[in-house]
Order: sequence, then C-alpha cells, then structure tokens
Amino acid sequence: MSGGLETSDSVRAFLRDVRARGVAVLRLSGAGTMRERLAEMEMAAALDEGLEAMLREWHVEASEDQGGEVLAFDGGAARAGARVLFRAAWCLLVREVSAEEVEELLGGVEMPEPGAAAQWSVDVALRWLPDVERLARGLAPGDPLIGALVRVAERWPLSGAGMRRELGGRGMVDGAAWEAMRGHEGLWQLFLDRVMVSRAEWWLADEEVRAAAERSLGEWRGETAVGLRGGDFPVWVLRNR
Repeated sequence: MSGGLETSDSVRAFLRDVRARGVAVLRLSGAGTMRERLAEMEMAAALDEGLEAMLREWHVEASEDQGGEVLAFDGGAARAGARVLFRAAWCLLVREVSAEEVEELLGGVEMPEPGAAAQWSVDVALRWLPDVERLARGLAPGDPLIGALVRVAERWPLSGAGMRRELGGRGMVDGAAWEAMRGHEGLWQLFLDRVMVSRAEWWLADEEVRAAAERSLGEWRGETAVGLRGGDFPVWVLRNR
C-alpha cells in the first residue's frame, strides 16, 4: 500500500495502493487542520465516480471465487467500508487524534444493515481492518483505536475475522450480522478460511467455529495454514507536504 493523497481521487489512490503494494503512504498538502483536510478528501471521494467503479470491479473479481449464492454489489455499503478503513488509517497515522475523536470518526460512518450482500460489499475494502488493528497494537497496547476497531469488527464479523480478541465466540458480534454470514455458504467458508490463516485461537475457542473449521480441513486437519501470514504485515506512513 503506497499512495498519494493530493487529488480528488485520494481515497481511491489509497485503496488501490493498499491492495497492490501493502504500504499506505498518506501524503497531505494544503492548509487547514488535519480534520479539515480529512473532510476535504472525504468530500472529494463522495463525488468520485471512479471510486465506486473500482470497488465494483474488485467485487466482481472477488465474487468469481465465492461459493454459494452470488451476492449483488451494494455501492453504498462498499463506499461505507472504504470510508471506515480510510478513517481507521487516519487515526493510526495522525497520533494527536484524541480517544473521543477516534470513536467519533469510526462510529460516525453511516453503515447499512449487515445482511449477506452488505457484508460482502463492505468487505471489498474493510478486509484490511485486521492489518490496521495489528499495527495499532504494535504502537501501543492500550491505544483507543484498538477498541474502536473491535467495535467495527463486532458489526462486520467477516471483515474482522482475523482480529485479536480476548475471548472468541458469537456472543461478541452482532447477532443479525452473524446469522447473515453464517447462512451464506460462501461467506461462512471465507470466514473460516480467514480464521485458520490468521491462527485466530480466540475464534477457535468457539465450539461451532472450531467444529466447522475441522470439517473444512477434512483430511488436512491438524495441518492448518499457520505461518502463511508470518510477520509480513503492511507498513503505513504519513507524509506532510
């Protein structure tokens, strides 16, 4: 993820480079406070038709490997997911943001009801949420961003499957979101895959998840995808110009 945030397509450039290179570089220019500049970039993103076109293209590509019923693209949900990820990155990189501002920014994005189609569209961008959470934990174990990210993951369990939590289980996520994900073959399998790849012991402590993961592994049970991620986490950088 490596990108420039100087033009009207700043959010699109951010997402494109997050997906392509794993290093997000936020380059800021212009006058005003950090919050004013964030507002300007989000306003530009709201008018950027290319952003939704790109998210739609990613949705189509991801859906080619999706099992179960084909889920329609929800442009509003995809944009909302992108906005949450962008704000999370902002809070990670702009360290003077207060705990109150973090909650306001991440909780202030209008999100759809977490049905299966909405979860799949939100996930087009929000699938990188666990990467932000890992980096936040590395900066400071008590960082207020961590709690805010966990609350996002509780609402969007598919995207937050790889996020650390003290106790796993369905009781920690939105009930409607869980049932919608659990009821769709493709989303459920993707959730299990992410749990196994991220070695999410906190989720494997849940009886239903553990049993489903074991069934999914079949003859390869006991040889899970540990080590696939290793220590190769994204790098995020803020540059002020």
